[in-house]
Amino acid sequence: MNSTPRAGRSRLSPPERPFRVTQRVLPPGKRKSRFGKGDGGLWADGIRPRPRPICYRPPGCGFSSGAQPLSPSTASHTKPMQRFLAPSTYIDFENPEVSALARDLARGASSERDLVRRCFEFVRDEIRHSADFKLNPVTCKASDVLRYRTGYCYAKSHLLAAVLRANHVPAGLCYQRLSVGDGGPPYCLHGLNAVHLQDHGWYRIDARGNKPGVNARFCPPDEALAFSINEAQERDLPEIWAEPLAPVIEVLEGHERYDQVLANLPDVPLAY
Repeated sequence: MNSTPRAGRSRLSPPERPFRVTQRVLPPGKRKSRFGKGDGGLWADGIRPRPRPICYRPPGCGFSSGAQPLSPSTASHTKPMQRFLAPSTYIDFENPEVSALARDLARGASSERDLVRRCFEFVRDEIRHSADFKLNPVTCKASDVLRYRTGYCYAKSHLLAAVLRANHVPAGLCYQRLSVGDGGPPYCLHGLNAVHLQDHGWYRIDARGNKPGVNARFCPPDEALAFSINEAQERDLPEIWAEPLAPVIEVLEGHERYDQVLANLPDVPLAY
């Protein structure tokens, strides 16, 4: 795979506002299949989609232009950061069951990192991935993910954002573009989270659920994601969103069964 950065843009993106971030490619001997162990910290180039997100740079992202990150000392006091603390239709932490779970997870936490770890591990381990376990119904709202104890990666990220925000920890949504199989088309979006740690800044976590070959963990400052970027048309999309992307919502709310979603996974094709 050519390691030269390539200018990509999604169909959600305007052509006039490009930015580049560095891309790190695994050497051939260390590449894994789509279901292999994630390497973390892999960033590809792209275009910021519209509508424009509240977008911050996680550590190591390497923006050359575009939105800049807020410093940890000021982030929690700024108006834009409030979007990552607010409830919404899909991140509905004001739901009684979700708020009760958030309180339970906070009880006994010794620090912010311990709280985030507890929230992450609950969603990763206690909420079953819909496709892995062949479970219905298809969920989207955080409250439904908790009620039915199942969800695709996107839905699980909504629940994790909800319990973190309920505990006053800024949390957003991130996406990767990955091959559905071991390489090549078709491609789909994969959903994960970014959390703002007071002593670190933005840090990505992936609660999709572990299984053989997938070992996502919370171990800042290092990232340990579920999947790595292995080929040219895959992307580590650097935006941090306060709300889910429309294509994700359309797929989750447009199908009732897990196998229907699996056959229609959301994608954002790239143009060069």
